[in-house]
Amino acid sequence: MPSLNIYVEKNIDKCEKIWKYFSADTHLFDNWNYREYFHNAYHNKPYFIVGSVGKTLSGCIPLEYDSKEKEYRYFGDADGWNERNLFFIKNAGEAKNIFEKLFSQLPKKTVLRFVPQQKNIDLPSFSEEEELGFHLEPKKFSYVVSEYISTFSKLGKRNLRRVIRNIENAQYRVKLNNYSDMKWMIDTNLKRYGDDSSFIDAVLKESFLGLHKNKLISSFFSLVTVYHKGDIASVSLYGKYKKSFVYLTGSTNYEYRDAGRYIDYLVIKTAFETKSDYIDLLSGECGWKNHWRMESEKLFKFP
Repeated sequence: MPSLNIYVEKNIDKCEKIWKYFSADTHLFDNWNYREYFHNAYHNKPYFIVGSVGKTLSGCIPLEYDSKEKEYRYFGDADGWNERNLFFIKNAGEAKNIFEKLFSQLPKKTVLRFVPQQKNIDLPSFSEEEELGFHLEPKKFSYVVSEYISTFSKLGKRNLRRVIRNIENAQYRVKLNNYSDMKWMIDTNLKRYGDDSSFIDAVLKESFLGLHKNKLISSFFSLVTVYHKGDIASVSLYGKYKKSFVYLTGSTNYEYRDAGRYIDYLVIKTAFETKSDYIDLLSGECGWKNHWRMESEKLFKFP
């Protein structure tokens, strides 16, 4: 292989071109505008480690510098919220060699989270995340949600039928995109988890509250609310991008516990009905993903 030239790109416009050159752009987390939205919210500075052979780009580790924490992170990772943080390599046959050379140029105090295993890339300096990542592929069930549910245990199927019956026969109603309910969702999460809530981060909280206002990315998101006699019972946020679907977050009033399982069913059913090939349920089992027969994968972190 000809000599690999490695340099750092800090110009945001050039970083955008590099990202779009490499990115498969099939998943919400691949989308430049989505990543840049969070990058700008945190006022971080781009720091792309780029490898090229002549004028041809060969690989990139897209980072940003967080001046508040004084560390480097994956571009637009929103202080550890966004997952599926991929390394960019163009030539699969040289992936291992290119990645090792790029990785050797990581600055001190680089923190990388939620990195999936990529083909032809070794991650010897990484350790496993405490939580697995979870996903579901509707195309394996011909996009028929009943075929997917048929894989549940006998008890699981009975419990889900009970939840659906209880919700649909009672005084519940469902509404889409009432974004004033986003605040309730976040406040409920904070009340339940306290300092362990991701939304203890004020920047992340304000970023989520503003997602539907950003014209470049607002069309990707939908908010689902289940009400009971006028009270909010459960709220969930998901993203749909091309053929992929991301179940981002949600909160439930535990007086109406069934509403939480029902809204999970509605979100997954929507992914099937819109013929999404891939549903990303993010990391953490959350007490239900194994029961719902989600597939899991290891995620990695550095250091």
